[in-house]
Amino acid sequence: MTRPQHSQVEVEIVYGVPGGCFPAAAWLAREFFRSDAPGAVGLKLTPGGDGRLEVYLDGAKIFDREEDGGFPDLNKVYELRMLIAEKVFQAEHAAGRPVIPLLRPG
Repeated sequence: MTRPQHSQVEVEIVYGVPGGCFPAAAWLAREFFRSDAPGAVGLKLTPGGDGRLEVYLDGAKIFDREEDGGFPDLNKVYELRMLIAEKVFQAEHAAGRPVIPLLRPG
């Protein structure tokens, strides 16, 4: 996975085309991109196999519809957003840049 020059972390959402998971993937992408620093997150939607809905953060799987027992609810989405925010914080801190808030409530 190639990270765009401007992003700090890469989020990839793999969704099942035949399985009808694109609406959920688009919703996740919108929720993940709702931030004060959208340039800090590179977001990629990737078509995958039937029924798949998986989220990867810098290549590590952080959500799998099959393993997690179905589509994510809003609480799970907030949990995933927090994981992304923590990764951005770590990347900004490691780069010696001032850390700005990533997530706003709601």
